[in-house]
Amino acid sequence: MKISYSEIKREIEKRHFSLSYGQMNQIPFVGVHHVHDWDHGYESDLGYAGKRREFYADMRDMMSFLTDYINEQSISEFIIAPFHKANQFCVNDKSNDIYQEIKSFLAEHDIRNQSQSGVKLPISANESILEMAAEGAFRGISELSVLFHERSVLLVPNHHFDFTFFTHRFSDEKKIVEKLLVKHPRLLYYEIAQ
Repeated sequence: MKISYSEIKREIEKRHFSLSYGQMNQIPFVGVHHVHDWDHGYESDLGYAGKRREFYADMRDMMSFLTDYINEQSISEFIIAPFHKANQFCVNDKSNDIYQEIKSFLAEHDIRNQSQSGVKLPISANESILEMAAEGAFRGISELSVLFHERSVLLVPNHHFDFTFFTHRFSDEKKIVEKLLVKHPRLLYYEIAQ
């Protein structure tokens, strides 16, 4: 279901977050990244110099962790949108496969280019949408983030192959993430605990 920018703004403000990325960076966060230090995916000359298949194997590690997090926290739905950006994409590469996939997804939900509207979906049967958002960010193509509104957690995937969890319940979130990472030895923890 499409969710308008004004509705997104209300959801964000209800959780005492901000649509300003600078202000969001003042909120404590925990993060998870892969031991391979990818930067803009396998197509760039930046970061870890792995091959395409290795990139997707590492992405499966990240998605396995995220699935465990969702199940552990009994999250039933999410909102996907470019919460801190005026556009869904950081590059306009019409020949790129993940660009085309995200563009088609947004068009299916009647979301135009350069809109900050989003989509609210149940987790069940939509895990591939979360994977699409992660891949787009990991490859440095998209600016989509995910709000787990039931937990008041904003998940921001980025081109450094990170999942950043913004939360006002820093200690609780840290315990959850650290506990889950025991099952994921190829993933590493980081934090900013202002």
